[in-house]
Amino acid sequence: MNSQDFVTPADQFDAEYDVMNCSQRHAGTLVRQRSPAAMSPMRMKRVNRMASPGPSAFGLKASKNKGRTVGPCYRSAFSDMEEEQALVGWMERKEEKAMVSGSRYRDEFKETGMLGQGAFCKVYSARHKLDGKVYAIKRTLRGVKRQTPEFAQFLQEVQVLSNVPYHPGVIRYYTSWTEPSTDVYDTEKLFIQLEAGSSTIKNLALGDPLPETALRAVAVQVLEALEHLHGCGIAHMDVKPSNILIVRRAGREMIDETGSMVDFAEGEIKLGDFGLATACRPLKGAGTQALTVQEGDSCYLPLEVMNSVYTQLDKADVFALGATLWELASGNELPSGGKLYEDLRRDKVPLLPNLTTSMMQSIRMMMRFDPAQRPSASQALLRLRRVGSGGGGSAAMSS
Repeated sequence: MNSQDFVTPADQFDAEYDVMNCSQRHAGTLVRQRSPAAMSPMRMKRVNRMASPGPSAFGLKASKNKGRTVGPCYRSAFSDMEEEQALVGWMERKEEKAMVSGSRYRDEFKETGMLGQGAFCKVYSARHKLDGKVYAIKRTLRGVKRQTPEFAQFLQEVQVLSNVPYHPGVIRYYTSWTEPSTDVYDTEKLFIQLEAGSSTIKNLALGDPLPETALRAVAVQVLEALEHLHGCGIAHMDVKPSNILIVRRAGREMIDETGSMVDFAEGEIKLGDFGLATACRPLKGAGTQALTVQEGDSCYLPLEVMNSVYTQLDKADVFALGATLWELASGNELPSGGKLYEDLRRDKVPLLPNLTTSMMQSIRMMMRFDPAQRPSASQALLRLRRVGSGGGGSAAMSS
């Protein structure tokens, strides 16, 4: 096994293994698993009785076997499957760490560029060597140890992504895995394979106000994604222009021949980067670690979150989207301090002359100081659709 994959591996379900020889079995050498399709009538598959594949996937607790430690899968707080707490996740042997060589990332993907970088991870575009498709691969900058806050946060992101039902406004998750790190002994680098975007809203609107038609399309599609997430009990906690991705369909350009921005079709705007996503209401699953709340970019956070009040995290997402829309419409980055910073959080959001009254009122309502007076994602979406279909530029925002 060259890497730790968070997609359920076949060897959790009492798979049969080819027997190599007794000396290899006693030495704890990994035995090669063969596909039934590769078997010939002259070669019978035999069960390795000397090295049990571990407890059954259903009902047994994790235990210790000779020469190896069997650890349970990490239970997910985002799933209510009771049998998850009995699944055997991986079997770790001390001697195997020295035997592991190669890299799944290097073996399966050809890196084609870097999409972004944060304090903890880099995101690369990479083409899969078999299917030829380009994916976004998010990986940690350095190796991390298990039982650390960094690993727990990575695990939380993976569990959020893997348990959110498909939605066209949420970036698609494929799989995740770990690889031994060469930086520091006994650490691992963490990888997440995601749908690749062609750009972000921040890159598209850099320095220029976004036209209201495009702004409205962004608002509607992100609100649809937030409505879906909040319905699943998840708050994103880092809504901002650099985390709103554009996934253009084949043959569609960003700018037409006249230099005007092409409107966004349904499903071309997606919410990405779930590194800070957490629960916004009690969840069914019983996770092994407490779900953490980490504050995102302070430029987009409401005052109550900065004061460590986490009772309405779904409304914090709505505020962040309102701040994002105001930034995109103004053409200027949001301040990180000063008078304007305070005004944006004290019901003193400045008017923007390039927006209609209805759009400006929608943004102001999403950025209300009191979270109880902010609309939910569903309420804000309903109003934008109603005003957009009616074409009214001065419709009043209802509270």
